[in-house]
Amino acid sequence: MKVSKLDGNQINEYKSSLFNMAYFWIKTREALRRSFEEITYLEFNLEQSERELKRWVFGDLSDIKLQVDSNGAKLEERIERI
Repeated sequence: MKVSKLDGNQINEYKSSLFNMAYFWIKTREALRRSFEEITYLEFNLEQSERELKRWVFGDLSDIKLQVDSNGAKLEERIERI
């Protein structure tokens, strides 16, 4: 098997290619991390909203009358959006 020497331009192209791959990998990893954090936050928000809704429907808050424009009155809409 014959191995040829690389000239300066080929070496620079190879280094540039490696740099671009590493940059792409880092950017992709960072985007995945942000997506994971966003999903985690949405899951937490959904759980909290569902818990609060149960309190308003079945729990200790079920005897309290809600105002039309209150956050409690908009819980079901908020859950649907999440």
